[in-house]
Amino acid sequence: MKNLRILVIIPSAIVLITPGMWAADWLTVSGNPQRTAWQKPEAPAAAAPGDDDDDDKSAIGIPLNKETVRRMQLLWKLKLENQPRGMNSIFAPLIVQQIVTDRGFKELAVVAGSSGKIFAIDADLGKLFWQRDLPDAAGAASGSNCPGGVTAVPVIQTIAGVPGRSFPRYIVHMLAGDGTLRALNLANGVDQSPPLRFLPPQANAHALNRWDSRLYTATSGQCGSAPDGVWAIDVGASERAVAHYASPGADASVAIGKNGTVYAMTASRIVALSPENLNVRGAAELGGRGPEIPGMTPAVFDWKGRELVAAADGSGRLVLFDGAGMKELTSSPVAGIHGGLATWEDDKGSRWIYAPRRSSPDGSIAAFRVDDSDGRLRLSPVWQSRNLASPEPPVISDGIVFALSSGRTPILYALDAATGQELYASGTSIASFAHSAGLTVANNRVYVSTFDGTLYCFGFPLER
Repeated sequence: MKNLRILVIIPSAIVLITPGMWAADWLTVSGNPQRTAWQKPEAPAAAAPGDDDDDDKSAIGIPLNKETVRRMQLLWKLKLENQPRGMNSIFAPLIVQQIVTDRGFKELAVVAGSSGKIFAIDADLGKLFWQRDLPDAAGAASGSNCPGGVTAVPVIQTIAGVPGRSFPRYIVHMLAGDGTLRALNLANGVDQSPPLRFLPPQANAHALNRWDSRLYTATSGQCGSAPDGVWAIDVGASERAVAHYASPGADASVAIGKNGTVYAMTASRIVALSPENLNVRGAAELGGRGPEIPGMTPAVFDWKGRELVAAADGSGRLVLFDGAGMKELTSSPVAGIHGGLATWEDDKGSRWIYAPRRSSPDGSIAAFRVDDSDGRLRLSPVWQSRNLASPEPPVISDGIVFALSSGRTPILYALDAATGQELYASGTSIASFAHSAGLTVANNRVYVSTFDGTLYCFGFPLER
């Protein structure tokens, strides 16, 4: 039986909507506030006029899974006008599928650029939809430790519509180089409210995160007179006071637990902070962290009703902590972890954790399974990928681990999440190296950002 469809008419567009559908969007770094890098199972996208919904094809091509990923191909690439600052260039995109614009419903990829730019790209066509230039700080330095410009990936807020009356709105929260927080309408890039003072100019801030009406970031390098640590602002409050937890070495994004607890890595420990004022709720000392694992963002997940936090330390361990008291529960030796982790739960209920390892000149993705068969929690090594040059943190979708070898000749790989079997490699499709840009997977597509300012989109051609 065919599904019921509703005809919706908006200016410049006639769109067909299937009730109950939803999109697998990517609204923040690593896909969610917990920083798991796990894209939950995707559902078919909106049907277009004239589509036959008796087959399983979505409006953007066939579903991306372990059976189809071998046929994935480069759909488009787009060079964006951005000037690198230090080792920053364009960042990994954020994706929203069904946005009401003056040109109809659009799926948009939002990309922040280091030189103070933000771009919205039509993800179906690979064409620029709108662009904004945001203010920079006067005399901003450009170096590896204090590059200036935009250093934090934005975050997207969803404002629900009224059922039967209005569609959701999407607000892009972006931290400009002058330290102000901007709120832009994703549909057109227009400011939704006046700029808010959040950080000192030229601060080296890391990816924004959001919980309810509060936004969070962390700063490192003592750049632009900004003390290192974790920062918070409530954009929904009448008095938008900024909270700050001072700590050296907070050189990565923060993760947020299910009750709003903020988890952050500092130079010597991992801390759990209250969402309102960043008071310390718990902390655990780390072994030998230092500069060995820059960019380590914790990953938070549920384990049999308990909130666990995964992180790595500089002594060469992957560690699990109890989120409630930050007690160390178990660890496993794994040298060279660099950047964020990824974690998911398979259809058998097994929890997996994936860590990018870097060692000169090679690296790999290491896979671990969380076990407690005898009542003791363990991190069991299961597989390790082939050698990868400077691998970026992986992302997961529908039983596939997507990994990027980001060296001089970058290659996108798709690996079976349970076995590590190689399912796909992009060959020579990507021309420039990537540096701490990360991957995005959303709505049956995989995106790669490279240092030369090019955004690549992999997936399947539109089928009708």
